[in-house]
Amino acid sequence: MYVFTEILRFVGTPRDGAAIEITGLLYSTLKWVAVLSKEKKYQWSSVKKSDGAEITFVAWAGLIKDNFERCYYIPKDPKDDDKYVIKANTVNRRGIYKDLFGGVRVYEDYQLRYSPSHHCV
Repeated sequence: MYVFTEILRFVGTPRDGAAIEITGLLYSTLKWVAVLSKEKKYQWSSVKKSDGAEITFVAWAGLIKDNFERCYYIPKDPKDDDKYVIKANTVNRRGIYKDLFGGVRVYEDYQLRYSPSHHCV
């Protein structure tokens, strides 16, 4: 979880937090670049993180895919809240995807905006 959150902190958006559509686009791009790298059409297969460790495009995409629902989805049933990263006292609507993840202004995470790009993940 920490690596996923740390990587998303650097994804650019005017909003505070990791925007769902940017995360979806990042995932799609990482998958695409990984294929290009495998086909020798792109010379790099990884990037260095801020701590100096390397992460492959495949591994990075995997982190996003493995954590996407847990970080962005608000379950319909409050009994399932412990399976997701949410602040239950801030939830106004259930069964939706949060607009943001990890924002300092928590209420912004729970705003409902039309964003079809989460289907990329």
